[in-house]
Parts: sequence; structure tokens; C-alpha cells
Amino acid sequence: MYAIEQIKEYLKPEGRIVLSNLKKKIIMIGEQVQDDEIVKNAGIVVRGLGGLKQYLAVLTSSRLLTTDKRKNFISYDSDKFSNMKFYKKLTTTEMRFIYNSEEHALSFNNVDLSLSFLSEIKNSLGILPTVQEDTEKRKIIRVMKPIKLHIEILNGKEQLKDQGSSFKLLQTKPGTIEISVNNQSPKT
Repeated sequence: MYAIEQIKEYLKPEGRIVLSNLKKKIIMIGEQVQDDEIVKNAGIVVRGLGGLKQYLAVLTSSRLLTTDKRKNFISYDSDKFSNMKFYKKLTTTEMRFIYNSEEHALSFNNVDLSLSFLSEIKNSLGILPTVQEDTEKRKIIRVMKPIKLHIEILNGKEQLKDQGSSFKLLQTKPGTIEISVNNQSPKT
């Protein structure tokens, strides 16, 4: 019962909504903490694009406890971790490791609380991680597509025969319109 309260205390900075959403998982994992274990930290593991699904991860003195997609309990013993690598992406940091000769991965949001939980994992397990950061950088590229535009002059004589991708219409006085195509000198 004391482990459940400790987990809740570590998750308080995440907010009340997170605590209520993870209530069943907190109880399930808290009941799995043994009497001789000390809860060192708790954090949120995310899955899916953009980290939409949140799961609980608890670090004890001898294990890392979490759940899988089907809400089954998973326990990783501290002495069986190897080849730990961290991949920093745009919104998450992925921790990959070998456990019992199988590759596993956990993803954490790039927020202060999750990053402190990750550093606690690094320190607690005593494994010097092979830092291999593949930073996924997305560049915002503004692509200007030419807009096909048909201008029909309803009053007066049609004089626009130029073609281009940039049209500027300016009415300086009633009955007069200046038309500039591709930033050239305007025609009245």
C-alpha cells in the first residue's frame, strides 16, 4: 500500500488528470512492488504517434515495472539489462535495450519530468549507456504553389493578357484599378 502512495507522489507533477487516467495501473503495479524494494521514481511511457497512449513505468531498487499494450504487467530485472541506447526524436526519447536476449523499447515524452525519469533510470541501473542520438529534425518548408486564377473584368475593357504567379490589384481611386503581374510596374 505504501508503494501506491509513493507512485502517486512521483506522478503528482503530471497533474490530476494523469493520476485519474492511470489509477488502475498505479494500483496494479503498486501491488507488485515487493516489501524489500524501494520505489525510486515513476514516469509515463508513451506509445503511438505523438505519444497519445500513456502507460505507467515505475523504477524500484531492483526492477523496472510497466505494462504492455494489453495492460499486462511487465517486470525487467535491473541486472539483466544490456546494450542500452537512447534515441532522441522530435517529441519523444526512445530507450532501446536488450533484455534476456530480446530487444525492447520504451518511449518517453520530451518533457522535464520524463527526462528526469530517464536520467534516474540511467543512474539507477548503473549501465553506462551507449549514447547514440539520432535526432529526427523536421524542417518546415514553405512551398509556394502557383494558384491558377481566372480574372474576369465585368465593367470596362479587358486589358490583362500577362501571365504570372503573383498578381496585385490596387484600387487607387473610384473607377481606376492598377494591376501588377510578378511585381512589375503596374498597368492602369
